[in-house]
Amino acid sequence: MKTITYLKSSLFLALFLIGFNAQAVDDVLTATNLNLGGSYANFSNISGTSGTVYAGNAMKMNSGTAIQMRSKDNSGIVTTTSIGNAEKIAVVWNEATTTKRKLDIYGSVTPYTQASNLYSADTQGTLIGSINHETGETELALGSAYPYIGIRSNDGALYLDQITISWGSAAAVNVPVFNKTTGNYAESFQLTISGDEGATIYYTLDGTEPSTASTQYTQAINITTTTTVKAIAVKGEDQSAVVSATYTFPTEISNLSELNTLEDETFIKITNAITVIFADNYNSVYVQDENGYSLIYDYDFAKTEGLTNGTTLSNLIGTKDSHNGGAQITNIENYVLGTGSAIAPTTVTSIAATDINKYVQFENVEFDKAYNLSTRGKTAKLTNGVTVYTNFSNLNLGSVEANQAYDVAGFVSVYNNNAQLYPISITEHSTGSAIQNNKVSSIRFDGQTIYNPENANIVVYSLVGTVVAEGNTDIDMSNQNSGIYIVRAGKSVTKIVKR
Repeated sequence: MKTITYLKSSLFLALFLIGFNAQAVDDVLTATNLNLGGSYANFSNISGTSGTVYAGNAMKMNSGTAIQMRSKDNSGIVTTTSIGNAEKIAVVWNEATTTKRKLDIYGSVTPYTQASNLYSADTQGTLIGSINHETGETELALGSAYPYIGIRSNDGALYLDQITISWGSAAAVNVPVFNKTTGNYAESFQLTISGDEGATIYYTLDGTEPSTASTQYTQAINITTTTTVKAIAVKGEDQSAVVSATYTFPTEISNLSELNTLEDETFIKITNAITVIFADNYNSVYVQDENGYSLIYDYDFAKTEGLTNGTTLSNLIGTKDSHNGGAQITNIENYVLGTGSAIAPTTVTSIAATDINKYVQFENVEFDKAYNLSTRGKTAKLTNGVTVYTNFSNLNLGSVEANQAYDVAGFVSVYNNNAQLYPISITEHSTGSAIQNNKVSSIRFDGQTIYNPENANIVVYSLVGTVVAEGNTDIDMSNQNSGIYIVRAGKSVTKIVKR
């Protein structure tokens, strides 16, 4: 725990506080006066020029002097002692900050104790707003509503050369406190509002400014749809600043193609089931329905157990985003897992940027030379001009040779406006009949399980050509219907009968 005070003298503070109400005073926070080191650490008892005391968890950027914060591990900055209400916060973004970073600003009428308070709905206070780096924002007016504020990254690491917080005089009446902060909500809830003892609270539900002519708060409010609630507290002749919160409920869509009609950052619910094709156990899950393809980009969700080809996702709730011209879904909040049919790739002879995230297969194609594609980050070329890039670290696709025919299956991606393929399967092309009995000596079927001791890449087909299972380990067939199935491993195929 690090502690430092950068007031020049206690005498200066005393003289300042006598005349504090006359005008706003700025606290300028930097990595230097927060005494930040080269690794994330807690700090406390940092006194600003205003007399406000700060605590938090941050570090000094390793390649510079910026304040570095992240969106996890309780990183952020809070105020633990205050002598007024915050009026404005301004930042100087360091050029190392990536485009889509946002700084979230919270307010509270009670003191924070540490930055971890910002990671709990019970202690984070009210989300006042955000400063969005992507749109060039550098400041946020706080409305003089809160004596205590907290700041943290919305998503990922960000870098700030300085943070300036402007403080004004304390309010005669504190703003009301909502039991729910601004955010996305999948289910209805009861909103309660509290205030200073003896104060009367007035509110609106249509986004208009409240007054003493507005509805008086007497009981919990049932919130069932997207609503902006604004409230004031009145005590005698004194009135608080306006406090506001917006509760967003998901926009319902029925299929993946409708994602393209929505703005980025739209909170969504897909009412019909979609089917998983592939999960990389890192950050990407590719999905399909009858209307299109998409990518779920979510680090936590991608590690969910049971996401295999044929897994269904019903009532999926998340946020619509886009990348390289393709719609994707992030921040997954809810879903119901189910079991469906495995999806086979669409056979193609070419791909375009408009095919992004589509599951395709090139059949009977050759590589322009030999490549080792056993690890992530390898680039190869097919003789038809298509670029192949190994993007998934959980796959070992082995080596390929020139002058050898292959079937290459994967997902269309876009790089520098050009389509390329992220492969998930590369097998030698077979020119024989799919029903010929070319036995694979190491593969055995006991009526319920296909045993695969050599970990060959296996694809199991129904007699109509639908892929029902695939993988490079033992395959459980207990959930499949009785009938005849074709098992392919490389050039070899065999027939099995499930009774």
